[in-house]
Parts: sequence; structure tokens; C-alpha cells
Amino acid sequence: MKNFSLGLLVAVAACAASASAASIWTDSFDSYTAGSQLGGQGGWTDTSGTKYAITPAAGGVAGSQGISTADNTAYWTSHSWSWSSLNVGDKVVAKADFQASPSNGGFDDDRVGWGDNATQTSSYHFGTQLDTAQDGGLVTYLRDNSGNNVKSVLISTAILGTIVAGDWYRQELDVTKLTSAVGANGAQLTVYYSHLDASGNVIGTPLTASMAIDTSAWRGFSTTVDPIYKNYSGTANGNMDNAYFALVDVPEPAACGLWALGALSLVVRRRRA
Repeated sequence: MKNFSLGLLVAVAACAASASAASIWTDSFDSYTAGSQLGGQGGWTDTSGTKYAITPAAGGVAGSQGISTADNTAYWTSHSWSWSSLNVGDKVVAKADFQASPSNGGFDDDRVGWGDNATQTSSYHFGTQLDTAQDGGLVTYLRDNSGNNVKSVLISTAILGTIVAGDWYRQELDVTKLTSAVGANGAQLTVYYSHLDASGNVIGTPLTASMAIDTSAWRGFSTTVDPIYKNYSGTANGNMDNAYFALVDVPEPAACGLWALGALSLVVRRRRA
């Protein structure tokens, strides 16, 4: 009985370890010189090369450094990847912390997701963004194959509730691969929105929303892409901090079952011996 339990525990542990396996990239921007340009450091490409600047201490979350506002996009070109490299069930996670406008407590074009650095244009972006005035909350930022932009409200400004001017909020985008083929209902898009306290911890339970998407209808699923982050300078926006991007390997349930059966067969053979 002891060997049986140990074998199953080993199988469960192996499955859990595989489920958590991921390629995870983070940047707190604290290692850079304040006032220096983000582009050219840490694997980042700034579409203008001279727009995003590293803030001094206190410009980021909890008194750390962050990056300033700018009317362009930062591409994390050292972490290129492709949708086709993922298995069914795998998940892509993009998130960052955005400061609400110190002057009016709003957000404007604060975006996370991915895009094609070779084009360096937002007409190839896929993701979500916080835009509380013009777009009405946390919305999709999807470009169809002709470059047209479709913004659907996932969490409305009214549901976001009171936004405290100058406070920090986290936007997270999770995209799970549902089918091996690019097509209808090929992915599940889920977003999370959280208010952070002065130490950078999430306050309460994040707001969340989900929708299924047709991966053949939108750009970003058939080419090699890079993580993107946009912290727009409009409406006196606040800074950005703590970029995060991950490709999460989630094994299929059948695989876990096979591992458990394998462990069980080893136990049975040992007992018969």
C-alpha cells in the first residue's frame, strides 16, 4: 500500500510540475539608469527609440522605477514566439501595472498583448487595453486581416468603479489555445483588472471577463510575434511598471492519466515480483 501511494504521488507531482512549466519573462525596470531610454536595453525595442524613458525612484509601483508615458509601443523583441508553437491547452499571459492619470484618474490606450515588430505599427497588434473615456473601459484591441480595429468592451468603466487618481492598477490578458487549427473558437480570451495597494499587492478580488475568439479572423496568430506594451501619453496618463509575459505549458488531462497509469503498472509489477 505504501508503494502504491508513493507511485501515485510521484505521478501527480510530475503532472503538477509539468502544468506549471512555463517560459516567464519579467521586467521591473529597476536595473536601468533613471532617465535612460528603454529602447536598446533589456531586449526592448522602442518604436521611436527615444520616447520611453526610465523614471526615477517613486515613478513606479511602491517607490520603484517604472517607464514614462509615450505615444508609441515598446516591443520585447528578445522574446519572440509563435501561436503555432503552442499545444492545445497552453496559455499566453501578458500583464503590466498602469498608473491612473494623476490629474483625472483615467486610462488612455494602456495596452498589453503581442504584435509584429517588423511592421512597427499598431495595425498588427493583438491584445487588450484600458481606455476609460474614449473606449469605455477595459476593451479588446483586435486587428482583422485587413488591419481594421475591433474594440469590444470586456469590463465597462462603470463596472471598473471609482479609479483613484495616481493609484496603480494591473491589467492581465490570458489567451488559452483551444484548437490545434487556426479558426472559429480557436482561443479563449480572459482579462483581469486589479487595484494595487501602496506596496503593490492586489486589493480584494480582481474583476474578470472572458470571450471565445476566432483565431483566423485576427492578426497575430499566423506569424512570429513579440510581446508589446503601450503606455500612451494622452490625457495626462500615468506611468507603467512590471511588464510580465509567459507561455504556460498545460498538459492535457489524458497525459496526466497516462502518467498515473504508468506509475500504477510499476507498482503492480513490483508486487507480483
